[in-house]
Amino acid sequence: MSSNYDPLVLEGRFWLPNDRHRSYGRLDHDLEKGVHLHLVDTNLWAHLDDPGEQPQPIDVLHGEGLGGPALTVLDFYPTKWTRHGTGQNAGNTVDGFARRLVRGVHLSEYDDLEAPTV
Repeated sequence: MSSNYDPLVLEGRFWLPNDRHRSYGRLDHDLEKGVHLHLVDTNLWAHLDDPGEQPQPIDVLHGEGLGGPALTVLDFYPTKWTRHGTGQNAGNTVDGFARRLVRGVHLSEYDDLEAPTV
């Protein structure tokens, strides 16, 4: 690994496809550690099962960096979530990791990902 490698860090908005609510978040992508996502003021906690149970992965999250590219996060695995505040999403946070990050496009499902042909 080159010591000049700079991991990708993006701040932006993230949402479920076909959902109007946008959550602010920070995405960290490191070649060794993978893709990690921290979302605040999010409604994703409503999609998590019983907090005592291991949640199912969220197949697709759309995103866009602040002033940057469209993003698709595939297979997002929540690892930690907290529910705060009295508003619908006030202070709610979700942390987790993703299996794959695609820049420059919003995919509707994993099958939309195509390998380039030679």
